[in-house]
Amino acid sequence: MCATSTVTRDPESGYVNVGSYRFKLIDETTCVGHMASGHHGDIISKQYWKQGKGLSGGDFTGTRAIDPDRRRRQRGLGPL
Repeated sequence: MCATSTVTRDPESGYVNVGSYRFKLIDETTCVGHMASGHHGDIISKQYWKQGKGLSGGDFTGTRAIDPDRRRRQRGLGPL
């Protein structure tokens, strides 16, 4: 799946990470993701596994790129 935004929370610090990772749909109820080694999602998931827990998070597909100047343009203002 492409254009995903995956939200995870660090179990120790509460830090919230939003990253784009690769996912594959296996069947109607199973989806697997690949989080490259060393990326925030990988580090956070390993912290959960160390505690004997599964990674808790949300995945959103079809998201658009963030455009920080969009609202400024709508108001007739220049870029930041």
